[in-house]
Amino acid sequence: MDKKKKICLLLAILSLFWFITGNVSGYFIGKAKYDKPIIESVERDTTTTIDTIPDIAPTPKDSTHVKWLVRYLPAAPAEIKHDTITDVRYIELDHFRDSTKMVTVEVPITSKHYQAEEYDAWVSGYEASLDSIKVYQKETLITERIVTSKPPNRLSLDIEAGADYMTQAKDMATFAFGDLTYRIKDSRFAIGLRGGIIKPPADKAEPFVGGVVKLKIF
Repeated sequence: MDKKKKICLLLAILSLFWFITGNVSGYFIGKAKYDKPIIESVERDTTTTIDTIPDIAPTPKDSTHVKWLVRYLPAAPAEIKHDTITDVRYIELDHFRDSTKMVTVEVPITSKHYQAEEYDAWVSGYEASLDSIKVYQKETLITERIVTSKPPNRLSLDIEAGADYMTQAKDMATFAFGDLTYRIKDSRFAIGLRGGIIKPPADKAEPFVGGVVKLKIF
């Protein structure tokens, strides 16, 4: 084997060795580096609900005398008459118009305060009381979702094979090669190394190795 063939064989072995070790190490390095998720955004959903909270016969927190009112009431119970034709019972109105049958009464007016965590209520009157109260409590629930994704892998391995027709030699040339490239940040450029084998027309297959620059158009 002459010196030229030895050099070609050595380059072929080195190219194959570099191609295998570079791809394997690049895969694990890239996997360890780029498999870690990163936080991209936080999505929020807002849900509003209204709950009805009933409180039956609440107890007043305090009661305050406000004033006195003067009212006129009948001195004797009113006579209830019965209409036998319509079967309706009624009170004779003239009974209230007769001032001699009326007495003056002072009526105490009281203000009562009802308080709970959801409401404050005041009721005033004679023997006033709050029978019931309904509170329509609005509740807002905010749900946060952290959306994560993996950053793009900048390492790329491309393998190509094909055949070209040589117009001068009027014969076919076959080739097979692989590209290991690294994309520069967020640009469309990538740089790397290329190694493979090419067989020109009427010649033996020869290995080759070199650099490569790629530009992504679309």
